[in-house]
Amino acid sequence: MDGSGNAFVGGLTSSTNFPTTSGAFQTGHASDGGNYDAFVAQLTSAAWALLYSTYLGGNGQDQGLGIAVDALG
Repeated sequence: MDGSGNAFVGGLTSSTNFPTTSGAFQTGHASDGGNYDAFVAQLTSAAWALLYSTYLGGNGQDQGLGIAVDALG
């Protein structure tokens, strides 16, 4: 959680229509032959709204195993 109580989640997805947000680092699934891309998402403290979401992928299989966030996000 960040200083506002917003939650961060990460993992992997094979979805080609995973919801990304405006300003995302990577808005689409990597189409380079990798079946999975990592993702990072930030949700409001009540988990009602998606604040930020991005794919993180490149060649091959990618997955997120951990997230570290300081009080500033």
